[in-house]
This record gives sequence, structure tokens and C-alpha cells, in this order.
Amino acid sequence: MKKIAIFLLSFCLFLNASYLRDGIIQYKNQDYKNAFNSFKNAIEEESSIPAYYFLGLLYLKGLGTKQDLDKAEKFLAFASKHGNLRANCLLAEVYIQKNRLSKAKKILKDGQKEGIKECQDIIKKYKINL
Repeated sequence: MKKIAIFLLSFCLFLNASYLRDGIIQYKNQDYKNAFNSFKNAIEEESSIPAYYFLGLLYLKGLGTKQDLDKAEKFLAFASKHGNLRANCLLAEVYIQKNRLSKAKKILKDGQKEGIKECQDIIKKYKINL
């Protein structure tokens, strides 16, 4: 519950954060290169916690930048520690790609219990038996 409260607080704060808002708009418009730069600026200039999730996502998928699983892990782990449950699911995907399946399965099992769509999607995508 505490993680959800922190995430909601962070989410509310992002409404006033211009780099983060710009990055989300650019991401939705598939302008990944500019979204990547906006999310980096949101972290550097605004200390935006939600931007860590998006930057981790871009590194994981190789959108707007070269895929880098180590950087994806770093940013997603930070977002996850600050209450972003979706980041935790994407962190599991990083672990799958790094062949750290036991760690990924634990996260995915917890996410499935919580009903987090991203975790359920990853379980289906990689055909993970929990």
C-alpha cells in the first residue's frame, strides 16, 4: 500500500513537470529519440521519479537509443524501489533477457497476484510457467 501511495504522489507531481510531460507526449507519438532526451532531462533537471520508468523502458526496448539491458535494469530498479509496480514487471523482463529466470519468476508471480497487466503480458509473451 505504501508503494502505491508513493507512486500516486509521484504521478501527481509529474503533472507539473514539463520535461516528463513532454516525454510522455513524444513517447505516445512514437518520437522515441526526443522522448528519451526529455526523460533524461526530467531526471537531471526535475528529479522526476516517473521518468526513471520511461527511461528504463526505452533502454529495454531499444527505442530512441541503443538497447542496453544494464541501464534498463538500473533505471527500472530505481523506479520499482520508489513504488512503480509496472517498472517491477519490466525489470522481470530484463531478468528474463539476462537469463536470471528465478528472479524474474518471483517478480512475475507477485505481479500476477496483484493483477498487474504488464506482468501478465510478460508471462504470456515468454510463456513463463509459474
